Amino acid sequence: MRNKVKHIIDEWDPIEVLPFAPSDEYESEINQIVRFLSGHEATDFELANKIKKNFYKCI
Repeated sequence: MRNKVKHIIDEWDPIEVLPFAPSDEYESEINQIVRFLSGHEATDFELANKIKKNFYKCI
């Protein structure tokens, strides 16, 4: 699951830094999302909110 989440987040590149940043730029956020998904069945809305919260705090 972790590889899938990493692939999706890296492809999205929500703060548009990957061409210039290290490949592990989003590791902390990816780990938080994977922990969230591992903890329970999330609805699309819950997952979207978790992702939004993870990346809005970065900006």
